[in-house]
Amino acid sequence: MKFSFNTSPILLLMFLLFSNKVFSLSIQQEKDIRLSKAMVLLSQSREDLALKILKRNIEGEFHRESFLTLARHFYKNKKFTKSFRSYQAIIKKGLGSKITNNRYNPRLKGNLIEVLRNSPRPKLEDLQITFELAQHFYSAYKDKTQSQEFLNAVLNLSEKYFTVTEHFDFLRG
Repeated sequence: MKFSFNTSPILLLMFLLFSNKVFSLSIQQEKDIRLSKAMVLLSQSREDLALKILKRNIEGEFHRESFLTLARHFYKNKKFTKSFRSYQAIIKKGLGSKITNNRYNPRLKGNLIEVLRNSPRPKLEDLQITFELAQHFYSAYKDKTQSQEFLNAVLNLSEKYFTVTEHFDFLRG
């Protein structure tokens, strides 16, 4: 059988449809490439362009590494509110909104413990990020350069997230 475009338009159409799937990048891969580009730009002190790329990356489908890069960058530059929002987005995705939305009060610690008992064990990666955030909240509290209201809030949040990691035996493996 001799192949020609006149005799096999269906084969050509099928090839074009399926080859597009094979050669196209997934959304995750595109975001990974943009993240790499943003990290290079950050290392070159081109913060404005890097942040534009990272902000584009966090739109739509969740991209943990972009949120984490933003969180760490903002924390390093003492933009605590922006940093903590980025961390919170990661933790909310990993731990669930029941834990992150729980209004923590050190005197009523039992409320959080009850929520944790009824929650599935998070992935190790999520617990690592939760622990990192708890440490950052505590460091921000010790910094003492913010208002007393802010300091009280970050101290409570630090205790909340240390409680989460302790409940799931993060430090013991």
